[in-house]
Amino acid sequence: MPANYNGRLLKKSIYDAGNILVWEDTYEYEIANKWQELTNIRVRDNYVGPVNCYSGSITYNENIGGQTVSFRNPLAYHGRFEITLYPHLTYDIRLKREVSTEYAHGVPVTQEKLYTYNSRNQIATCRTSTSRSGYVMESYAYAADVSSYKDEFKANNVLDAVQNYQRTSGGATLYLNNTYGDVFSKFTLQSSEEYSSLYPEKRTVSYRYDSKWNPVEVTTPDNMSVVYLWGYKYSLPIARLKGITYAEVVSRLGTTGLDALCSAGSPNTTALYALKTSFPECEVTTWLHNPSYGLKEIRKATGFKDFYLYNALGDLSDVQDHNQNPIASYFYQWSPDGTSQNYVRTHAMTAAAGSKYMASYDYYDGLGRLFQKVQKGITPAGSNLISLQEYDGAGRRSESWLPIVSSSVYMSPSAIKSAAPGNYSSDSRPYSKPVYSVSPLDRILKRYSPGAAWASKPVTMDYLANSSDVNCINYSVSSSGALVNNGTYAAGQLRVVKRIDEDQHVSYTFTDKQGHILLERQMQGSEQHDTYYVYNDLDNLCFVLQPMYQSVSNLDQYAFQYKYDNRNRCNWKKLPGASAVSYVYDKADNMIFSQDGKQYASKQWSFYLYDKFHRLAVQGVCSNTNTAAVSNVIVSCTRVNSNSGLGNSGYTSSFALVSPEVHRVNYYDDYAFRSLTGFDNAGFPAATIDAKGYVTGSVVTVLGSSTKLYSANYYDFEGRITKTVQGNLLEGYDTTNTVYTFTGKPNTVTHTHTASGKTTRTEVYTYTYDHADRISKVQHSLGGTSITLYDATYDNFGRLLTKQYHGTSINKLTYAYNLRSWLTGISVHASHRTCTTTRVWVQRSTMAISAA
Repeated sequence: MPANYNGRLLKKSIYDAGNILVWEDTYEYEIANKWQELTNIRVRDNYVGPVNCYSGSITYNENIGGQTVSFRNPLAYHGRFEITLYPHLTYDIRLKREVSTEYAHGVPVTQEKLYTYNSRNQIATCRTSTSRSGYVMESYAYAADVSSYKDEFKANNVLDAVQNYQRTSGGATLYLNNTYGDVFSKFTLQSSEEYSSLYPEKRTVSYRYDSKWNPVEVTTPDNMSVVYLWGYKYSLPIARLKGITYAEVVSRLGTTGLDALCSAGSPNTTALYALKTSFPECEVTTWLHNPSYGLKEIRKATGFKDFYLYNALGDLSDVQDHNQNPIASYFYQWSPDGTSQNYVRTHAMTAAAGSKYMASYDYYDGLGRLFQKVQKGITPAGSNLISLQEYDGAGRRSESWLPIVSSSVYMSPSAIKSAAPGNYSSDSRPYSKPVYSVSPLDRILKRYSPGAAWASKPVTMDYLANSSDVNCINYSVSSSGALVNNGTYAAGQLRVVKRIDEDQHVSYTFTDKQGHILLERQMQGSEQHDTYYVYNDLDNLCFVLQPMYQSVSNLDQYAFQYKYDNRNRCNWKKLPGASAVSYVYDKADNMIFSQDGKQYASKQWSFYLYDKFHRLAVQGVCSNTNTAAVSNVIVSCTRVNSNSGLGNSGYTSSFALVSPEVHRVNYYDDYAFRSLTGFDNAGFPAATIDAKGYVTGSVVTVLGSSTKLYSANYYDFEGRITKTVQGNLLEGYDTTNTVYTFTGKPNTVTHTHTASGKTTRTEVYTYTYDHADRISKVQHSLGGTSITLYDATYDNFGRLLTKQYHGTSINKLTYAYNLRSWLTGISVHASHRTCTTTRVWVQRSTMAISAA
């Protein structure tokens, strides 16, 4: 047996600067197999010439080590070669045990992992210790374990494909079963099935492949299929069709047509774009690529496109909208020899054709780390803002300097640090700084905020283990879902982070070995305020216990409670002091019913129906008593354009509803609903832009009445609502038209109100933005009279400086800040007097009001 396992790591120990052990990993191995291979072959040629090749006794001499040695070869020619083989021993060395130990102030927190293997040296089980003196057992079975095609699995590099996975924790086991094809289907993944012992309902996802073994169809548990088509000689995805099967795609396009689209070196764009009209019931997204660089074009379900351009080195250089107006452009400067700076310049366009933009520069050091950022012309006076990030010798982030005002597009770090205090009232510490532990763990021990006032008031962290003095209750969840108190955790089972803020407020966070936060403790002097988080064996959050619960053990009043159904979905929720809310899902994971406490008393349920893309179509209340039955079916909600179905909406449900009362109806993708009663075509015009994927119309019922309010939404090519028409209670319409800036912010919003027998009113809001795309003015116009509602200015650092109402200085507010951007003062001028509100932040907030 090898003494050192052929150089494998046996132990790794981490010490701090005081030579104190803070972390240790140990590894144990085992010898699985031992082979003797014959290697280092030595061959001696005994040939003595053709004359004597058949002699039965040939003697010859050979010089070995300076001496002449006589050899006799009785086989002569036929025994010409002597071959000597030297044995070489080989071993399969496998990791058997792995132990990680954190030493928190000398207290060890240990986690152990034990491994077993199959005959091919693949992991068969992994057992991981937990904080409750138990373990999590993970088991693996591989496709090659049970297949008769082991050699073919190896040839296709799928020997490591996991066929069955089990994870057991406490009394629950999670299962994942994968099914692979045979040699004729290249052993591709056919389906994945997931379930658990607590929640046995299975979820299955299935896959289908094309002739080149690209995945072309994914079918989820709700029977929703998404089809992918591959082009560029079947090498890159070119289309995604949601809501159809691959067989249907092949049937409509034909095998020849589909192959022509996919096998070409570059797809025929006419045929590619035609997919949208060939499959109107689907959401169709298409992609074009530059095979050498990357994505070139995205055509969304609405038919509108985004374009991507690249430079000669393959870096992204421009992003363009549907009209090929640049949205953003990028320029790269690299300095291989270090004689100049490495940077990326970004132009974020604020106007069409790139006529206006915001420029920024990101500078990187020789190790590729961002160390300086420049926002060009961002201040009110058009100056630049420069910020600096420093790193320590270990490559960790150290001082983060607050931005300074400059006319330069680059400054040396020393120049930035020299200029920084002058930008912040001569404060000597215009930066934040972390302090790390002096060990390779890189833990932050202190974090200093900007400002000399905080130089002695850091936020400090200490890393502990639970003990008799710092401990928490070991809560768990029983198999019936009840809360169980198991006493306190044994010492050294939990990791604890102690945090002290600038005001010396102390808090603790307790985390188990699996990474779950179990307890957040806030200290008020010596008084503890504990919030517990309790999980079941499948890691679902079941209880959140408020601090008062530790004094009064009343779950109804002081706990958030959650339960889960047989597919691991939250089906019951109770908030403190409130009645429980129940949820019921169908097999497609759509929430179909919910019931709060008031509805429980009146035996009512809220219902929710969805279209095939899982979008809410109809919502209301009903009086069903068979809601549990919905969990065994997939509820479909189909639409026809007629005054029929639920509430004459055109929608019908595959699951019968008892006494349904419809509260809301949503329509998507098109405007065919305009033919229904309640939608006046004069009030609801036809659309000019495709709205595939968006809410196009809705009907809302006024509660307690039969009155319905009808509305329609209209969009631009970016998917932004440009017009909304909504019926009102005065037998008229409220129409809102929105015009956007190039960056997508509202420029003008026009609201027109009509009512039966009343004068039409139109009001217009106009929004103005400054050069940094910040709101600077809001104007309002009604009946031809325009007023300024709001004016705003900003300081050099982008903070709101003044706010003025109705265009007069007597309605002006002026704001003041400290270097941490905390509000320290508000100056108000009104009725010839000025009030100043000042907040001084040291440990407490104080307020002073003066009048003049």
